[in-house]
Amino acid sequence: MGSTMSMEIMPNKLFRAREILFREGDKPDGVYYVCNGKVQISRKISGKDVIVADLDEGSVFGELAMVDDRPRSATVAAVEDTWVYHFTPESFEKKLKGMDPFMYSVFVSLVLTVRNLNLREDQLHLKTSGNAPSEE
Repeated sequence: MGSTMSMEIMPNKLFRAREILFREGDKPDGVYYVCNGKVQISRKISGKDVIVADLDEGSVFGELAMVDDRPRSATVAAVEDTWVYHFTPESFEKKLKGMDPFMYSVFVSLVLTVRNLNLREDQLHLKTSGNAPSEE
């Protein structure tokens, strides 16, 4: 995936090592494609920051919030100096509208499935940690 797409997409933002690209709960500002470098994705689970993924060249992230227009579900930080291509909401929307209608439906369905799995995981952690809201 990485080599073909990276020839088409030139980086337009540099994030220094340990710099935060966005935080869990932030309003979506677009989708990111890693051109060079590495980022780490973490989520607050039971009050603790838990690393859920490491992404490197050719990876895309930030699409969940752009598709369902909900706050960011994770925090993303550069592990090392990282060049990304940042698709603005407008440029990402244009890409989506250019998709085959069937593939667009598949993409949206997958994104919403991932979002729902994240929500279920959060609920499970709340129940098992004893921090679940009381049902009075």
